[in-house]
Amino acid sequence: MRKTKRKGKNINPELIKALLNEVDDQDLFGQEGFFQKLKESLANGILEGELEHHLGYKKHNKSPKINSNRRNGHYSKSVLSDEDTLALQIPRDRDNEFEPRLIPKGVRRFDGFDDKVISLYARGMTMREIQEHLYEIYGTEVSPELIS
Repeated sequence: MRKTKRKGKNINPELIKALLNEVDDQDLFGQEGFFQKLKESLANGILEGELEHHLGYKKHNKSPKINSNRRNGHYSKSVLSDEDTLALQIPRDRDNEFEPRLIPKGVRRFDGFDDKVISLYARGMTMREIQEHLYEIYGTEVSPELIS
């Protein structure tokens, strides 16, 4: 059976303009530039989503929890990417059961991350396409709840 490639939604050009209006041209790709902060924010957001998925509830949720395990702050971790160093805040849980998939424990090098970030944004992908893309990159199946 032939698999057809579906087009995802494009990123709203007005959103891109609004983001770029907040940035000086000199600050796009520097060490403390916009793209650096975008990569760190995206990675930190994915890590928070992974912990949320692991624990089974959203942060600050007041409803009864499924299990006794809870959030237990963050720890700082510097990870080398292709061009620079990402300063990340890795979330942790009280039972020390959480194993991040994006950047596993002990990993200090995150090759190809710049290309992955650009590819996710450039594709304007649907949730299913993001699942397929993460499977291609990491070889792991990711649930829609983890992506959203």
